[in-house]
Amino acid sequence: MFKEPHRTVESAVTTVVGGIEAGGDGRYRHGLAALAVGLIMLSAGASPAVASSLHRLASGTVAFSSDGTRFVAWQNRGDEQIVVFDSLTGRRGSITPPVGCRLHNEVESGEPVISAAAGRFLLECEEGDAQALLDMRTGKTVLLPKKTNGTSDWYRVGARYVMGVNVLYDIATGASTRLDRTADLDAPGASTNGICPAVRRLVVHNPWDGLHRGFAFQGELFAQSSGKRGDVQLDRCHGRPTILRARGTGDGFGNGEPEDFDLRSGLLSWDTGSEAAGYIPPEPKFRGGLYTYELTTHRRQKWLLPRLTDTGGGEANRGTYGYSTHTASMVFWIATQTIGGDKILDVETSAVYAASLK
Repeated sequence: MFKEPHRTVESAVTTVVGGIEAGGDGRYRHGLAALAVGLIMLSAGASPAVASSLHRLASGTVAFSSDGTRFVAWQNRGDEQIVVFDSLTGRRGSITPPVGCRLHNEVESGEPVISAAAGRFLLECEEGDAQALLDMRTGKTVLLPKKTNGTSDWYRVGARYVMGVNVLYDIATGASTRLDRTADLDAPGASTNGICPAVRRLVVHNPWDGLHRGFAFQGELFAQSSGKRGDVQLDRCHGRPTILRARGTGDGFGNGEPEDFDLRSGLLSWDTGSEAAGYIPPEPKFRGGLYTYELTTHRRQKWLLPRLTDTGGGEANRGTYGYSTHTASMVFWIATQTIGGDKILDVETSAVYAASLK
């Protein structure tokens, strides 16, 4: 199917009633916005307003990814088509990827890693263990180059670059270069020179040892948990950090600890849910929540997470297992539904919940 790097392959775009309508040039026409939610504006130090409930968009998904701005995508078990949801208009459609390719699951490694940006989503392809980049706006797919040993390990996508292990791919030119430093995938040259020294130190020498669940950074901002009460700390280049008070604990991931930080599109989101991958500890009576903080208005919101009974992998467990993410206009909770394995567990299927930020 694929033979040369940077080769463009057409993907079939299917228009669905109530879904994304694609014109002949591959651009999507806008529909009416949906899922409006009333908001209350609060200061950073105040408690967040409890918003209306999260609404279920899909169930039985085996892969999910958000580009952090407008589009999210998911794939259901046994379905070759990729569902594309436009969070700005509330419309959805489907794209058929090249034969043998599937949507890369952004928690495939066990924790959320950004595998989509600016409408482009990472794909995993069976033929030769290849990987590709699918542009949801045009339906076109570009094969990503392999290493000299024939392997492909791209895992993080930015607006300008795709990152692999010690390698960087330029989306505009198709060129690959060796990478042995921290990179800003949205900046020209993937340079971190635009990041001030204070934030750059946190990015390079943070205490989370590579665990992306524990921190996020963008531009001149760095977010992480703070203290033992479940608070969140937002560091900037200058001035004192902003402390966002939240009801949580400091007992570690899965016990109310803030995690799954996402700092994109002028919004910080995180949750205090539990993690189902690896193993499922008994979840305490504490009920997890999904939080947002708008960087310009300082508006905060909170959604209580749905408690689901996870099946498989031994006895059933009821709790708020999953992870959160967002776009510029909606928040998403990817709730674990079924798990597999015995002592070491893997998430098999999830349900997608969403709420509007409007």
